[in-house]
Amino acid sequence: MPPEHKAPRKAKAPGGDAAAADADAPKGDAKPAVLRGWAKKRHDARVASEAAKIDAASRDAGEDNDAQADADAPKGDAKPAVLRGWAKKRHDARVASDAAKADAASRAGDGDDGDDGSASGDGGKSTPAKRKAASDGDRKSKQPRADSAAARARSRRVPESDSASEDSGSGEDEFGVIERIKLPERPQPDVESPRGSIYPFTLDFLLDLAANNNSEWFRLNRPRYEAARDNFNELAAVVHERLVPLDADLADIDMRRALFRINRDVRFGNAGPYRINLSVQLQRGGKASPFAGYYVMVQPGGKSVVSAGVFYPDAHVLQRLRDGFASDAEAICRPLESAAVKERFGQKGRDLVLSFSAAHTPPLKTGPRGVAKDHPQIDLICLKCCVVGRQIPDSEVLAPDLPERLAADLAALVPFVRALNALLE
Repeated sequence: MPPEHKAPRKAKAPGGDAAAADADAPKGDAKPAVLRGWAKKRHDARVASEAAKIDAASRDAGEDNDAQADADAPKGDAKPAVLRGWAKKRHDARVASDAAKADAASRAGDGDDGDDGSASGDGGKSTPAKRKAASDGDRKSKQPRADSAAARARSRRVPESDSASEDSGSGEDEFGVIERIKLPERPQPDVESPRGSIYPFTLDFLLDLAANNNSEWFRLNRPRYEAARDNFNELAAVVHERLVPLDADLADIDMRRALFRINRDVRFGNAGPYRINLSVQLQRGGKASPFAGYYVMVQPGGKSVVSAGVFYPDAHVLQRLRDGFASDAEAICRPLESAAVKERFGQKGRDLVLSFSAAHTPPLKTGPRGVAKDHPQIDLICLKCCVVGRQIPDSEVLAPDLPERLAADLAALVPFVRALNALLE
């Protein structure tokens, strides 16, 4: 047959023979005789999809039947003949809820009536009345206790029999709330004394501060501190005025910087955040200068001090003092040989320097390096400071003429301070 008269060849479907067989295969669950490749996979997917649709339709029909059965079921404790699926679960939940409400109602009845609830004749069964009472109780228990604070306040009211204690200053109102603490008033002197005199309330404050050295107590007693501070500041001002004509180096002193603050540096030691004394240091160049000066401290218990000299020298100043003692100790101790010094301090000269300086700062046990142990002035060279003075009893601190006594003590030590400054210049 000529080529133009040949029958046209049938076009192959995508996928080859397998796709053609899949297209010709019967629909539904009947499996064709032979399925291969993509045809088999497509057939299996179609069968699974149809099975899933049938399963979903059957579940929807079952839920509709369960819902209808649940709606037709009798209310209360009676269980329907047949319950399936969600209908059975909903019925079981309702029965459990009714039982819980009945139990709560029976407990409430026991608390109110003092019996077990059998007197009502229902045998403890769940009844509409009990269920309503239980639901009302649940609603009441869920209400917020907005008045709990007021109830606690009412429970703390002061009884009428205690009204006399309220009038006597118990510090509580009718609800038992403590009133704000009243700070102590600023103390005032009972009798006016000469300017610069120390009043008893100053020593009383320092005594109480030593027993209560904490910030809480100090804040509550700040008016007392301010009164004691102002009282001591007057004493320092009077002493400064008396010394300026005798020592011209004190004329330019800033008294605010000469006074020591009440706050301590808490990094060193654990004695408390506040000093338990009031003090002032008058010296050329201020407290931090290397020169000699004058010191007055008020502290209860006979620990008040009046002194003069070089109190806490650094290494350079201390070396210059030791060189001065080694070369000419007489030039330093000679100003202390006066009768006024002996009268006011009980000692004079070298003995006064050794005794008071050793009490102020313990000296070296052996001589410093490079100094012979048999040096004639080894005892003075071993000192770590050069200070003279005396302690003042409380009776003298409270005396009206304390400013005059302190001025006289320091006036006797002015030549000694001048000798030290000449050595340190």
